[in-house]
Amino acid sequence: MQVVIFAIGLFCAAFAVHLVVWRVALPRHHIGALLGIFFAVLLGGCLITLLPAVQPYGPRSIWDYFAVVLFHSAAALAYTAFYSAIEEDSPSLALVKAVAQAGNEGLSRKDCQGVIGDDFLVQNRFMVMLKSGLIREKDHRYYLSARAEHMVLVFEAAAGLFGLPRGG
Repeated sequence: MQVVIFAIGLFCAAFAVHLVVWRVALPRHHIGALLGIFFAVLLGGCLITLLPAVQPYGPRSIWDYFAVVLFHSAAALAYTAFYSAIEEDSPSLALVKAVAQAGNEGLSRKDCQGVIGDDFLVQNRFMVMLKSGLIREKDHRYYLSARAEHMVLVFEAAAGLFGLPRGG
């Protein structure tokens, strides 16, 4: 039970650091900053348990540390995926906002379709990718960044591992 409490506490500490950082100065690259915060807190939390005064409250064996790292990594990645999903308005949220702003007059079907046209669906994700550094612009053309090229390699390796076709 001690390991579970420690792992949850470590995740909560990372979440608190995330909130403080976002309130002080919003990072330019949200996803990278989130991952950096969560894994820095994980490393710091594991290192601090090496201090004699903290040892009774932390993991005791290599397997305990493995469980903490596994839990924290899974929770951090799940939260990061969740955060990236809510970072920009979803089509449903955009529709709800538009209908709310229309008030008693309401919106026609045509007006609703105008709220979430193709530009809305693609442009928001495109701007997030540009802002986060996954793509870059040169001479009015867009290219993958080196970081995104590495991500493609990881996804292709995972697809090969699971025997999935390329391209989704």
